[in-house]
Amino acid sequence: MISKRTTIAIWVFFLISCELEQDSSTKANWIGSENAFTHDFEYLTGSFDQPSLLVRRNSKGLFSGSVERNQSGVLTEQVYKEGRLHGKSIKKSLDGSWVEANYLNGRLHGQMKLYDRAGSLRSVMNYSNGVLTPSQNGLSAN
Repeated sequence: MISKRTTIAIWVFFLISCELEQDSSTKANWIGSENAFTHDFEYLTGSFDQPSLLVRRNSKGLFSGSVERNQSGVLTEQVYKEGRLHGKSIKKSLDGSWVEANYLNGRLHGQMKLYDRAGSLRSVMNYSNGVLTPSQNGLSAN
């Protein structure tokens, strides 16, 4: 006869392992070209109040994970959580310049930094939930 304590321990272990499996299967890393990206994904257009959502075309499921796409030397790296941009996003141009931005639930949030091709910081913009706010570090948008 299995004790009540053992039964509870088995259920707790089962629930934890199911949750871990779900987390690892819902987060993905996708790497490919811009053409492959548009083949595999689509955006559900949002409104002014609601950001667009990234979904996989085959499942219509909201995408969570990182996306890295390259189109003719322009590299874009983004992180999504439940279909919304969430975390650091980087876009590198052909000339070597790049932009780093931070997102929270699909909205710009935190610093957006613009660098020239030599790697020098050219400007910094601060956002709070999608709204541009005054800079706090002396650098400002040019």
